[in-house]
Amino acid sequence: MTTLPLVAVGFMFAALAAAQTPGGPGKPGPVGMVFPVPGHPLSAEQIEERTTQPPGGPVSTEVVESKVYRDTAGRLRIEMTRPGPSGDSSQLVSLVDPIAGSLVVLVAEEKIAARLLVPKSSDHGFGFGFNDVEIPLPSGTGKRFTENLGTRTIDGIEMEGTRLTRTSADPASEPAVSEHWFAKDLAVTGMAEGSGPGARHTARLRILDRNEPDPALFVIPADYTVQDLSADIPTQ
Repeated sequence: MTTLPLVAVGFMFAALAAAQTPGGPGKPGPVGMVFPVPGHPLSAEQIEERTTQPPGGPVSTEVVESKVYRDTAGRLRIEMTRPGPSGDSSQLVSLVDPIAGSLVVLVAEEKIAARLLVPKSSDHGFGFGFNDVEIPLPSGTGKRFTENLGTRTIDGIEMEGTRLTRTSADPASEPAVSEHWFAKDLAVTGMAEGSGPGARHTARLRILDRNEPDPALFVIPADYTVQDLSADIPTQ
C-alpha cells in the first residue's frame, strides 16, 4: 500500500482536533474563515501571515495562501499553498462534505484521496473546524475577557467584531489578544488577528464571487484511489 505523505495525514487530524479543541496551537491547517453551511455559495481567497520570535531568537514569518470554495449545499474545497524550506511551495487540497460527514485530503502526487469520517455534532450537524489565530500562553490561561467591538464593513460586507483577551497564570507574562470579525448571514469571518508572547497571526478573507462554483471542485477525481482512515491512526 502506498504510504501517505505525513503532512496530508497530519493535516487531517489537525482539522479534526481543532473541531474538538478550537484555538489549539501548532496546527498546520488554515484558519477556519468560511464555514460549511448551506445556502451561500462563494469563491474566496484567504491570506495568513504567521510571525514568531522565540526568546533570544530571530523573527520568522510564514505566509499561507488559500483558495476557498463553498457550494449551495455547504460543501467546501480548500486549496492551501504554503512555502517550503527551500523557497519552493506545496499545495494541499481538502474537501469538506457536511452531508456525507467526511473530510478528504487529495494527494495529487500519488492520486490518493485520504478520507476521514467526521463525527456529527448536535448543534450544526457536522463536527468540523480548523485552526484559529489565538496565541498560546506559556504558563496556561488565567482569566478571559470578551469585548463586543460593534460592527465594521470589510470588503463591502458588514461584520460584527469581538475581542478576547487572555491573561497567563504567570502575572508577568504578556497577555494574548485575538479579534474576529464575523458576518453571521454569510457564515464567514472577514478578518482575524491574534497576538501574544513571541507571536502574531493575522488572517484576511476576500470574497471573489458569490455564484455557484463548478460542482467538479467538490468531488474526488475519478482517477484517485480512496483510502479510508480511522481516528486512531497516529500522525507521527
